[in-house]
Amino acid sequence: MVEKDYIMRFIQTLFDALNKIKNSIDKGDINGAKQQLTTAYGMFGKDEAYFIATSLKEVITELKTKDGDYLKRLLVLSKLLFLHAQIEENITHKKVILEKTQTLMNHYQENTTEFSFELARDLATVNTQLENL
Repeated sequence: MVEKDYIMRFIQTLFDALNKIKNSIDKGDINGAKQQLTTAYGMFGKDEAYFIATSLKEVITELKTKDGDYLKRLLVLSKLLFLHAQIEENITHKKVILEKTQTLMNHYQENTTEFSFELARDLATVNTQLENL
């Protein structure tokens, strides 16, 4: 029970970090958003370079080895990558991040019984942004 509470708190902390990043982006505080992104990636035990350079198959496998609902962590990671793509200036990196975001979001939708209008909207945004690159 204590372990389950810890995992739920961890996921809630990640969602709180996502909200802070989104708020920073909305306020135009890109440097603040970048700092918060670094912190959020660190909560997964890796830096942002790992998630950009590592194959998604490896990332998903690693998420599955951790205790708790890997799909929730995968969802948070996909949203983290989505926010990262919104402030990424390098077009090549932005494309890689958006493609990974798209794959993770699709993986989540294919493997969950939940439906999220927010996720569907974000995925549509990702698809549009990829088409426009």
